[in-house]
Amino acid sequence: MNPSSQASWSPLPGELNQGSFYEWWGEPVPIFPDWGLDLEIVADDQEEKVRREADDRNHARSIIQRALSGDSARRMGEAPSEDDLYAAVEKQLIAGIISDAREIRAADQLVRELQQRLGGEDPVDPEVRETLDRCRTELATMLEQLGVDALGAIEKCEADLKMMRDFIAKNR
Repeated sequence: MNPSSQASWSPLPGELNQGSFYEWWGEPVPIFPDWGLDLEIVADDQEEKVRREADDRNHARSIIQRALSGDSARRMGEAPSEDDLYAAVEKQLIAGIISDAREIRAADQLVRELQQRLGGEDPVDPEVRETLDRCRTELATMLEQLGVDALGAIEKCEADLKMMRDFIAKNR
């Protein structure tokens, strides 16, 4: 097929119908629009991964927006500075670490109670115990590096303990 012999070679004057051109050469049409340069193309079977990554980005965006709604970002209608963004992320990071540390402390208390009921035998699998110990140590180290009193920050874990007890009672 000779493209020059076709009457409808281009859809608009001065435009090249790439489909016909590549068909004439016997090659697939490359699709590379300018608007897609910043996008990553993934296979259909990775839909869940893409959804998780989008959720993670949206969560991070909401954390920063929530933290920036405080006084530091409201200086006379100015856009938040880099320092404001840094402070917002640090504030949310510390809150998340404290929350995780409280949950681990509450889980430890529940395990100790169960251990007493079992006559001193540790009910936790050794691998899980090792993971919990490592997490506890890493969280305490992070809080220390951020200048937060780790023991004072995680002292009050009653709400987490109550939530875990309620969950256990509900799922018996």
